[in-house]
Amino acid sequence: MAGGVLLALSTVARAQTITWDSLNQEVLSLTLKRDFSVALPKAREALMLAEKRYGPNHLRTAQSLNNLGFIHLNLNQVPQSETLLTRAVKIFSNNPNADRTDYVQALNSLARICAVQHRFARAETLYTRALGVSQRPPITDSLQWSQSLNNLAGLYAQQDKFSAAESLCRLSLTIRERTGGPQSPAALQTLDNLIYLCARQEKYAAAESLTQRAANLLGRFKSLYPLETANYQNSQGTFCHLQGKFAQAETLFLNVLALREKNLGPDDPAVVKTLDNLAEARKSQKKYEGLDSLYERMTAAMERNAGPQDPALVSKLESISRFYESIKQDEKAKKWAARAERARPKVKPNGNQ
Repeated sequence: MAGGVLLALSTVARAQTITWDSLNQEVLSLTLKRDFSVALPKAREALMLAEKRYGPNHLRTAQSLNNLGFIHLNLNQVPQSETLLTRAVKIFSNNPNADRTDYVQALNSLARICAVQHRFARAETLYTRALGVSQRPPITDSLQWSQSLNNLAGLYAQQDKFSAAESLCRLSLTIRERTGGPQSPAALQTLDNLIYLCARQEKYAAAESLTQRAANLLGRFKSLYPLETANYQNSQGTFCHLQGKFAQAETLFLNVLALREKNLGPDDPAVVKTLDNLAEARKSQKKYEGLDSLYERMTAAMERNAGPQDPALVSKLESISRFYESIKQDEKAKKWAARAERARPKVKPNGNQ
């Protein structure tokens, strides 16, 4: 009993002495370190404190919603993240004094959720809004403007709108080279994206020239920036694959997979995409042994990220089944078809899921 009283008193004392600013700074520091599990309870506390002290529509409440939503997103807790970010965006949009950086981050995070769920029209609207906000004069943060350009380019690329994506990417590269220098991680990332977009449009001469440019710039930065190295090698792998150099592509994708898994973890969307690239390179060489394990790793990560009934997961399961059917591996085709059927949302007689 006495222990319980002391605990209650210490909690009250903490609530009375802690400030929202100090708690918010702690959350931001942990987020920058990507220590999301530790940041989560502190971000919840910051939100409760902001709502209590400043009200549900205050800008500090919106900042706390944004921070907490971003943390949930990076923990792959998508429904919670979307709810929080939607509230944050509404508050920011109704307040002309909203911090532009926070507002753009909230829009981009919410758009990212929509893009992953293939809600492309909604994602484009949000990315376009983020681009508009980041361009408002005076443009004090060119890097944020370039990131908004990159995000929208990524969405267009996801829909195979490569020409539109390339135009945005080239503008982003110009801004990033001017702001941070041609060897900055942001510039190299954008250069890698541009190589991919040129290769997908069969602009091989342009892609080759950009690839050589990236190779010259990387140099000693390879050890300092492993993820930028992974992005560069991924672009090389894609370029090789499109030219029919499948063995070279496979080697590059294996390097990319090792770097991304080590630095991002096994469930990151970039890791999932690399597993898919690696599977495609092996399929093109008719190297089917071990392919099933790649598909198992990839779909398991997709399920953990977005849930067992995610439309992208169902589509991928169906695609794998069709592939095995095409090479007359009927047992595997049936296995993956059954998984797709289990994952597919069930429609009730009244038409609802």
